[in-house]
Amino acid sequence: MVDKRKEEFKRSFEKYYPVLCNIAYRYLLDKETSEDIVQDTMLSVWQNKKDLLPESELVPYLKVSIRNNCISFLRKQTFEVLSIADEPVSQKVCSLTEECEEEGVASSEKIEYLLGVLPTKCSLVFRMNKLHGMKYREIAEELNISEKTVENQMGKAIRLLRDYVASHPYTLILFLVLSDIILN
Repeated sequence: MVDKRKEEFKRSFEKYYPVLCNIAYRYLLDKETSEDIVQDTMLSVWQNKKDLLPESELVPYLKVSIRNNCISFLRKQTFEVLSIADEPVSQKVCSLTEECEEEGVASSEKIEYLLGVLPTKCSLVFRMNKLHGMKYREIAEELNISEKTVENQMGKAIRLLRDYVASHPYTLILFLVLSDIILN
């Protein structure tokens, strides 16, 4: 019985390993990490005897497990990046973008570029709130607009930044820094 189970598991592993690695790679963009996640997931499947499921249930189970494990891995990575919350924002940006700076792009230029995708009013309101620490009420008084307008502009800025980052993955690090600012 155990030998038959091992053979079936081996066959399933060999059959689905490349597909599962591709799924993981789409999330992680790192071949070695993707392979590690798939191997860990397959080991868990073996240990929890989930391989005894019929193939029609095993394949979706594996795909969902891989997706969930990749998301957990990314959350952990994001948490590690954002756990430096005690540092000032400028230090966060510098330490998170060190590699990019070696390529000759200054972090302040990258932040300016990212905020430059926003309409003028959104950018101004976002900077005043998130970079200068002003409250909505203070921004409204300073710009002679209503607090509701400030709130709407902030919502629009955050939405636009999220959309931009989603279509430009290389800006993810800056988005993580800005997310830390936005969430605090």
